[in-house]
Amino acid sequence: MQSGRTEGGRGRRMKNNSGVGNQGNCTCLNCGTTINHNRGVPCQQTKCPNCGNLMTRGNSQQTEVSINNKVNASEFPQIDANICKACGICVEKCPTQAIEIKAGKAQIQTNLCKNCRVCVSACPFGAIS
Repeated sequence: MQSGRTEGGRGRRMKNNSGVGNQGNCTCLNCGTTINHNRGVPCQQTKCPNCGNLMTRGNSQQTEVSINNKVNASEFPQIDANICKACGICVEKCPTQAIEIKAGKAQIQTNLCKNCRVCVSACPFGAIS
């Protein structure tokens, strides 16, 4: 009787060898963060340590293209200088260190920003949108 198992008792392999082994990375399509894949834990069930979004298996060029297109196509977060208190919480939370305090207000350096939007939820005053 065949049970759907391959030789060696490891079960069926999925298309393109996805779902087998611990090689590869999990990548966040929102902010671009990459972490090592943990065997037995699907990337799609893993939350990004920086922005909290679900990740995807990051072994393909398609993942990199998706990240670049999302960052390029999206508007970067904006800081309302009238609301910003320069408390520095957004600076501490930014995973790419793209925010700095200048002249008593937070400013986003778009050349460093990956548009993960962690700063939006981190600001206690609602100054970033």
